[in-house]
Amino acid sequence: MVEIVPATAEMLVEHCKRFPVKTVRAIAGIEDGKVLGLAGYYLANDSIVVWTEIKPEGWKRKRDIVRGYRLLLAMVLKKGIPVVALCDDAREGAKLLLEHVGFRHFRGNLYRYKGGRHGNPV
Repeated sequence: MVEIVPATAEMLVEHCKRFPVKTVRAIAGIEDGKVLGLAGYYLANDSIVVWTEIKPEGWKRKRDIVRGYRLLLAMVLKKGIPVVALCDDAREGAKLLLEHVGFRHFRGNLYRYKGGRHGNPV
């Protein structure tokens, strides 16, 4: 089973292709001591931007990805400001994942959080 833990700075440096330039809070999905993916957020203007960095082997663990997203959203939704995500259109399944956890397309590759299934928060 994948364990979800707070991410360390070392994890971010080692596993993020595009290291976030802003201060972030993040979680990591770990199995057998190996990081399968990271998810986090940072503040930008009057919104929260959520991001993920999931390794190819991590994409095989769809339930764990959704579980991690739900934990991440629980962290950010209590702040009471809009939550957005940038979708990597080149990544198969990225749009579906964002929509599954409650994001809706806004414009370009930008998605806004609208609530979980049936409009309910996750």
